[in-house]
Amino acid sequence: MSEVPPVEREGATPAPPETRTEWRDPGFFVRRRPFWSAVRLAVQLFKPPRGHRTLPTRAGAVLILLCLGIGTAAFNTSQNILYIALALLLSSLLLSGVLSWLNFKGCRWRLSVSGPFRAGETAPVAVEIHNAHRWLPLYSMAFEIDTQVGGDKKTLHLRRGVVPGDTVKLEWLWKPSRRGEEVVILRRLVSKFPFGFLRKSIEFPMEHPVLVWPAKIDAPLTFSRARAARPMGRLSHRAGYGADLRNLRDYRPGDPLRQIHWRATARQGRLTVREDFEETRHAYVVSLGGSARQWRRAAQFEKLCSFAATVVEDLYRAGRLQGVVFPRERARPVHNLGELHAVFDALARLHPEDCGPAGEEPRYATVLTFRPEGSESVLCQSDGITVGQA
Repeated sequence: MSEVPPVEREGATPAPPETRTEWRDPGFFVRRRPFWSAVRLAVQLFKPPRGHRTLPTRAGAVLILLCLGIGTAAFNTSQNILYIALALLLSSLLLSGVLSWLNFKGCRWRLSVSGPFRAGETAPVAVEIHNAHRWLPLYSMAFEIDTQVGGDKKTLHLRRGVVPGDTVKLEWLWKPSRRGEEVVILRRLVSKFPFGFLRKSIEFPMEHPVLVWPAKIDAPLTFSRARAARPMGRLSHRAGYGADLRNLRDYRPGDPLRQIHWRATARQGRLTVREDFEETRHAYVVSLGGSARQWRRAAQFEKLCSFAATVVEDLYRAGRLQGVVFPRERARPVHNLGELHAVFDALARLHPEDCGPAGEEPRYATVLTFRPEGSESVLCQSDGITVGQA
């Protein structure tokens, strides 16, 4: 089986990157020698490969009953016209099986997952189909996808032909309902091509694990009574965006154009980028320390994860997030999208039994903590002062 060049999805989010499973085919031919391929195919007529199943549809069952009736009448009456009708019906069944086999023979498919996935928000899950035939197009196929934990199901239909050598993508806009680890499974490939008399299916599950981030909720914070960690606008020693020049360096792919120092570029004859001292705007640390006894109710713990993810994202967008402290861990700095996504991944994997005392918290930082309130609510506090509630 030859490797097919991947097809990139237009408008795909660069982080995290799109991941795909390996290409799969029906498994008709494994050896390249024609003789052994023909022998293997002859054996498969009596013993299909594992996961392959061919069953008559309702129309096919009616056709088989008609064949039995016409065959009995032809045997009893010896009428040639009945034998001709029987031969026509049997040939339609045989032709349906041969064309279905040819349709499956050139099909290659794989599961493509782009993400990121977040509870309550849609993200694409796709099946890529490649036609490895030299002359014949692919027609009328359906791909059944489900999820292992959530139980969501979807059937993607190939409603147009795929010309030889072409690759198409069928997308499912999946909306996860819960946070945590999930497995997207491509269960089977089904086809009733060409006449709808036979239902041929190939069941060979393809699994792809994914992480579903906590849902974003509407829970604004008010910091009017909370103290700030450091004076806003204070310079740090890290390189970043600010008004004071730190140094000049050569341009690297991905540097923003607004950072190019045009006078130095013209003087040196190569693109030169300015690095400034970063203006410190990180002011708060989000701490998830606590005890497992606090979060005995599963629904309240899920609300905690969603509330924490919302607070972390809002502070990061406002440029006021210094880091996140998970139970029994040191503070994780959050300075870019990669570190923010790592925090979301950790929140997706967090369980009540993982809760414990917070690790070492940064000095001179305002720490935001969470605690349950009643049987449903969750409070966000700073030095014992409530600044938000979900």
